[in-house]
Amino acid sequence: MKRFSLLSIILLAVLSPLACSKTFTLAPLPPSMPTITPSPTPTPAASICGTSAHPYVLQWGSPGGGNIQFEQPFGMATGSNGNIYVTDSGNCRVMEFTASGTYVAQLGSYGTGTGEMEYPAGVAIDGSGNVYVADLFNDRVDEFTSSGTFITNWGTYGTGAGQFAQPYGIAIDSSGNLYVSQSTGDCVQKFTTSGTFLLQMGTAGSGNGQFQGPEAVAVANGNVYVADTGNNRIEIFTTSGTFAANWGSSGTGNGKFTQPQGVGVDSCGNVYVADTGNARVQEFTSAGTYQTQWGVLGAGNGNFQEPAGITFDASGNIYISDATRCSVQVFSPN
Repeated sequence: MKRFSLLSIILLAVLSPLACSKTFTLAPLPPSMPTITPSPTPTPAASICGTSAHPYVLQWGSPGGGNIQFEQPFGMATGSNGNIYVTDSGNCRVMEFTASGTYVAQLGSYGTGTGEMEYPAGVAIDGSGNVYVADLFNDRVDEFTSSGTFITNWGTYGTGAGQFAQPYGIAIDSSGNLYVSQSTGDCVQKFTTSGTFLLQMGTAGSGNGQFQGPEAVAVANGNVYVADTGNNRIEIFTTSGTFAANWGSSGTGNGKFTQPQGVGVDSCGNVYVADTGNARVQEFTSAGTYQTQWGVLGAGNGNFQEPAGITFDASGNIYISDATRCSVQVFSPN
């Protein structure tokens, strides 16, 4: 029998097996939730990296199954064309938008067959524009072309090399290798883009290099950053699988976390963490030194209810998905 993480148990309690059917609806958001519409493309900043306040720029999305709607958006990635990809997990699809939130395309639909998904959690884009999806409840990785044509998938349920127990986060390095976290398998596995298993990082536990329900993964500067959600910290490995460092602990203070789900690294090496349980985003140096944070629990612009995924555009703007607000918010680098 599969072992589910805390997040998955909550999701399973909410989502029926038909969670991605056309009849699925999410409980309405608070009355104070503002109307959300796409805005003009974010203005490029003079400097693409910031270490202080990150002003709110724009947002898009609302609950539902339409072209600019979501049901629990989690993972995010940016394509070489500048478009933003979001795993619309509850609707069992991946959505593609321009940087200003204009709908472009949809990949996938609910199911277990070719090109179908059952709760996609993470997404990554390679240099050719191919899209890789961590297909959580199908225990596999799905691959599509940039135009949304299904290419292949790999993986089955299990704990062996190349098998998955709820794959959640996925990232790609500059050499084209994929890194996939397993939220109940408590590890990160490395693959070629054709699905050949290369190595595994981590085991279950709370020691250095161990995980409890790891979720998002990011790769930058030869390092692999993992949101170790259950241990309330960020774990860092080299791309060859050697444990390098970790930081963070349970709490609400600066540099502390409550169930962090998302992690991203900007072009200057700053590390951003979606501190989900504290409804905020925190920023650190590559060495883990706390720099700043923004967001509080709320429905207003710049606030969060369940921040989850993180990605960046070429101008350094920061994109944050919010699984409960069913939206994407954009913030300036400075």
